[in-house]
Amino acid sequence: MSDTATPSPLAAAVILLDRAERECTALGGDATASLEDLTTWHLDANLVRIAADTLRSATSAPLPELPVFEGPTGLDPLRLLLTARDELRDVPDKAGNPSLFLGWIRLSTALFAVRSHYE
Repeated sequence: MSDTATPSPLAAAVILLDRAERECTALGGDATASLEDLTTWHLDANLVRIAADTLRSATSAPLPELPVFEGPTGLDPLRLLLTARDELRDVPDKAGNPSLFLGWIRLSTALFAVRSHYE
């Protein structure tokens, strides 16, 4: 039996977005890529961070954040974003929560931007 509780779908989505932001930033620091690609990865990381921050504002409960000292792990940022999207689908839709709606839009925008690296 594990002592750690399973995070709520919103908390899980935000954690995945935090991880995806770090992975995008790391890809933006890859010395073998073109300058344009490096810049785009950093811009994409910012879009992912904004989506996570927007979703954090969708609830009054504090949501977890990755520790500052925890760096990238080489995970695929697209896979992380897709998993975050799947987690967010399990969050109950509240018509009176514009931050949740805006978070969905920002997640979609970040997902579109990151997906463009794979085409």
